[in-house]
Amino acid sequence: MVNMVQPFWILPVLAISGLKLRDVMGYMVLILIYLGIIYASAILIWGYLGA
Repeated sequence: MVNMVQPFWILPVLAISGLKLRDVMGYMVLILIYLGIIYASAILIWGYLGA
């Protein structure tokens, strides 16, 4: 999930495609929130089950 906060992996892709980071950062934030909810839910369920 850290790659969604600091998407340095996407810089070469942006250079090749001609896009700017501002064009894709909104999508990255949405994915970060979505995966954060899934991750937090999994941790809570894991703690509840006592695994």
